[in-house]
Amino acid sequence: MLASDATHSQAQIDIGGVRLKVQIADTPDARERGLSGRESVAPYDGMLFVFNEPSTLWMKGMLFPLDIIWVTPDGRVADIIEDVQPDSYPQKFRSRFLAVPYAVEVPAGFVRHHHISVGDRVSL
Repeated sequence: MLASDATHSQAQIDIGGVRLKVQIADTPDARERGLSGRESVAPYDGMLFVFNEPSTLWMKGMLFPLDIIWVTPDGRVADIIEDVQPDSYPQKFRSRFLAVPYAVEVPAGFVRHHHISVGDRVSL
């Protein structure tokens, strides 16, 4: 369950015991826009993508590298893609496990710095 504010656009989540403030991308427009056009995000900020069906992410309009953390319905890290570069567009990224409903984008290096790994608990 997402612990969100009154606007339902932000939430606090924990990944492997690390607290993050995330913006929620749960509409087609929000998912397409993602973090594009921003210069950066704070070290403990990110974006939570909520999918209705298996989906992909891409770096269109991104200005900084990201780590992508894919999350299972029961709140576990399913897959991780580290250090995705802005110049990777138009390549698309997806979890090796197609039925994951969540992805979290965080600044590149977050996964390594916090020792996040597949199987870690995620509190949404």
